Parts: sequence; structure tokens; C-alpha cells
Amino acid sequence: MSAAFFSHEAEHAVIALLTGSEKYAEYAQQLTSEDFHDADAKAVFTAIVALRNAGKPASLVTISDELIRTTGGDSALIKAMNWKAQH
Repeated sequence: MSAAFFSHEAEHAVIALLTGSEKYAEYAQQLTSEDFHDADAKAVFTAIVALRNAGKPASLVTISDELIRTTGGDSALIKAMNWKAQH
């Protein structure tokens, strides 16, 4: 996707769906981290995929743990969840 055609809101909406329920997990298989231009959304998506590939659930707790393990912090998840709470 061209950088000219993306939306932070749309990317955070996708992340919110993927963290909200396992019923949307199959949609994550249709995306790659390169589909995300927002750095926070990309980091959270990468953590979700890593967890699912390891056979672990992608809950807020496990995503936070994965982000802390891989990036040293979970601010990306906090930003994504702030977006979800506002919409």
C-alpha cells in the first residue's frame, strides 16, 4: 500500500479488532507488518502474529508482554488501546 493511501485510524481499528476477539484472528493471516505504516500499529501487529505463530493467545496481557520482550516497552499497545477507547 502506498504511504499516500493509509489512515492511522484505520490501522488502529484493525489492531483493535485483532486484540478484541479471537474470532478475527483469521484476518491477521491476510495481512503483513508491511501493510501498516503507523509504527505503533506495526509493532502491535508484529507482536500479535508472533504470539499466534507460537500458539499463544493474543490478549492484551500477552501482547504487552511480547512488546516488552521485543521492544523494551508496551507504549505502542497503550497508544492503540487509547485509540480504541476513544472510538
